[in-house]
Amino acid sequence: MGVAKKIYQYGLISILGFCFGVLTAGDLPVPIKNEIVMPPLSNIEANTPNGKITIEAGEGLTRYYTWNNETRHVTMLARDERWLGSLGLYYPGIGFHWKATSDGIRRGVLEEGQQHFKTKELALEWIKKQVYWGAVYRDDGLLVQYNREGSTLSVGVWQIYVGGKKPKQLPGSKNKFIFSSWQKNKGKI
Repeated sequence: MGVAKKIYQYGLISILGFCFGVLTAGDLPVPIKNEIVMPPLSNIEANTPNGKITIEAGEGLTRYYTWNNETRHVTMLARDERWLGSLGLYYPGIGFHWKATSDGIRRGVLEEGQQHFKTKELALEWIKKQVYWGAVYRDDGLLVQYNREGSTLSVGVWQIYVGGKKPKQLPGSKNKFIFSSWQKNKGKI
């Protein structure tokens, strides 16, 4: 299925879900091949340099974003092939797909996925670029990037792997700034 057709179909489902308050077709499942970060019905709270953001996962592709006491949701798109290292989920934020929030946000450019690096040094180079855009990260490689500019909310949820494993320690991490509901299970998804 072409990307344009997929965006149209998922966008139509998201618009209908927004208009009627529910997704009548249900939460579409995440394809098995996609490398996601958040287990079904989990959440992440992150205190970033740009403010606090909470991300909640539905049972499949739906994600809910809460900031400044406002919540909006989308049905993410599953990547068919790797793009900038990710085989995760994304939402390109075409048009103004949300009702405006009190701070003027009307669209979201959203990503979730895994980033795999051969060395810790390569991972830290990538992390440095994310921190520039308002990211915080933990020693286990969970990274949340949150930024608002004009009418756009930009959020990235990433799990970093080094040599095929989650790291145990990353310089500059802010462990107390990110809480995930699956921490009780020692970070296992």
